[in-house]
Amino acid sequence: MNRIVQIILFLSMLILTGCPVFTTNSIDNGSYDVPGYLAGKWYQVDKQGGNVDKYVIRPQSKKQKGLFHWNRILYKNQDTSLDQTAIMSEIDGMVFANFKSYENKPDDTAAVGNSADDTVAISYGYYIYEFKKVSDKEFTLTGIKSDLIKKDASSSEILDFLKKNKNDPDIFDSNEFFRFKKM
Repeated sequence: MNRIVQIILFLSMLILTGCPVFTTNSIDNGSYDVPGYLAGKWYQVDKQGGNVDKYVIRPQSKKQKGLFHWNRILYKNQDTSLDQTAIMSEIDGMVFANFKSYENKPDDTAAVGNSADDTVAISYGYYIYEFKKVSDKEFTLTGIKSDLIKKDASSSEILDFLKKNKNDPDIFDSNEFFRFKKM
């Protein structure tokens, strides 16, 4: 009986924790200027204060003020390259980062002679985090709880939800809290 209770608690924990909200639309197209201090190399700090993953952040373009590239160069001590576009949005003084996520799907050209194993990355949505500057050398990201915004919500629905609930600490997922320091 004790083992069954442990299994139920474990499964409940898995259900209650998870990824931040994931939507097919971003909050907007970049209403917040990417601050100059973000450009450069950063590392993610774990809960014990040690370095985890390493990233390079660079603005995408001077013409598109709210866009930047987020390139993970080291993940769990393995060289990697994960380049994501992120959009910075401001809502009544709060800043959010919308990380564009990709999914590998079969390449449609496979039917015309390419290998069936060919894949192409297709953009399919955004993970949304609150962005907080600690200093020019440190910032945090906190995810919005995954069940609060519909996946297919429009940008205006996402914006309306965040405007209405931005001061409610219960919308933020403490399991999706990340701290970053400049290298």
